[in-house]
Amino acid sequence: MLWCNRAEKKRKDFMKTHNMKFNGYGGLCIHSLVVSEFGYLLRYLTDGKVDSFDDFEKIVETTPLIHSSAKHELEKNVLKEEENLKISHELATRNIQKLLDIVECINKYVDLCKREEIPLIPDK
Repeated sequence: MLWCNRAEKKRKDFMKTHNMKFNGYGGLCIHSLVVSEFGYLLRYLTDGKVDSFDDFEKIVETTPLIHSSAKHELEKNVLKEEENLKISHELATRNIQKLLDIVECINKYVDLCKREEIPLIPDK
């Protein structure tokens, strides 16, 4: 039981450090960002292979694709989001960086859960 409490404490500390909540305002929040708001960008960067953040394992699996697509997108003079949504280049760039930060956090969280042998979704 002590092992379980240590593992859960590590999870709790991780979630606090990354401002991560499964049932935050708007659902999953990471770095105080409503993760679902980046679904359109995730879908675009994965060419439709991933369209939500519901499956953390799938996010981890497609991380190399997400990174390479983001790098390719950021090399463009006019980003797709900038063109379609008529937002500034800086905002479109920040949105991609925020998505990459979310993906990195999910990867670290999955690693922690696997290392500690705890389920990805904590008991309520």
